Amino acid sequence: GAGERNVALPPDRGDEIGVLTRTLAQMLAALREAARGEEMASMGRMASQVAHDLRNALSPVKMNIQILARRHAAPDDPEARHLAIAAEQIQYIESILSDMLAFARGEALRVEPIDLAGVISAAVLSEIEALETKNILLTTRGAEDVRPLEGDRVKLTQVFQNLIENAVQASPEGGRIDVVARDEDAATLIVEVIDHGEGIADDVRARVFEPYFTTKAEGSRLGPMIEQRIIRDHGGEIEVRSEPKSGTTCTLYL
Repeated sequence: GAGERNVALPPDRGDEIGVLTRTLAQMLAALREAARGEEMASMGRMASQVAHDLRNALSPVKMNIQILARRHAAPDDPEARHLAIAAEQIQYIESILSDMLAFARGEALRVEPIDLAGVISAAVLSEIEALETKNILLTTRGAEDVRPLEGDRVKLTQVFQNLIENAVQASPEGGRIDVVARDEDAATLIVEVIDHGEGIADDVRARVFEPYFTTKAEGSRLGPMIEQRIIRDHGGEIEVRSEPKSGTTCTLYL
């Protein structure tokens, strides 16, 4: 009655009070979901406007950096290194703005029959430099044997790229990452991305899909939430299991 939403009501009574209790619990759950939906919609509108304005302002900056870089292209030019750093940082900002726009827009899927093994291979190739830099062994199993999948090739590739990138960052030098796929049943396909790094504490794991929550110093902080949205748009779910010192498993149910 005071408006508190975080209330737990025991639903184990079989009489009229039990019916009322269960109905109130359903109402509380609906209120929580509605509040979260409105919050996400407001954040999406704000993110879209901010990203749009920043991208417009960034375009002439990027163009002038490129012009200056061509004028200072000589290997012995002392300004060449500074301009290269500026260009890299602009690219980094653009990647953050792309994440913000993807979060805000929630673009519709372009569904087609796709080969899961091909999608995973494309994602691995995009991370090959990072894998080689840390001397990480990445193995894939089962993707060639699962049934064909209907989905958005570009968006699913993005999901696997992000998951593998996260696994690389979490893995030690000379570590290992496993990507394992299998048919769970006639309706569900499972893919696991497994690292053997330091793992994630329970309090952090519980918040990984919250917008703007991260333990990283860089990035848009929207990656996990975008991944979750893409998988849910495919009618699936994403789950993170981890224990400190035991690595992390990200499981996709498609």
